[in-house]
Amino acid sequence: MVGSNYKSVYRRDPAGIWSRLAFDRPLYGGYNQLRLVTGPVLLNDGSFVVIQGDTIYRRVGDAWISIGVSPGLAFTSGSDYRRMAKLANGDLVVSSSRLTQINSVPVNQIARWNGQTWSAMGSGFTGSVCTNIAPAPNGDLIAVGYFTGVDGG
Repeated sequence: MVGSNYKSVYRRDPAGIWSRLAFDRPLYGGYNQLRLVTGPVLLNDGSFVVIQGDTIYRRVGDAWISIGVSPGLAFTSGSDYRRMAKLANGDLVVSSSRLTQINSVPVNQIARWNGQTWSAMGSGFTGSVCTNIAPAPNGDLIAVGYFTGVDGG
């Protein structure tokens, strides 16, 4: 989708604070600017993670283990977005335009897995969808999309 007119770019620092990155014009071509990961993601323990249908699987040795299930992960149209990113500390972040819960944990388009449990990342995105997430070298998480705010802002 090169040429998409994204409304927002936000950065989340390791302390969990989201801040809007200012641009003097719409951000075009976001797909070419971020390193996108839809899977697999290599975790710090050597295992890797993929999304298949409505389930996130972790490969450990010779076995696939389900670590997260959500109807919001299943594709229903070409406008659905599913992305994964590994943070510097090894946590996995999953974003989907329709993600409202994962393993019964309420979330708003974005969730974090610390290797054992899922959690919401603040109150999530408002206005519309997050289309891309990517880790920054300094440990921040970058989120790009058509949303108008994050964590209620």
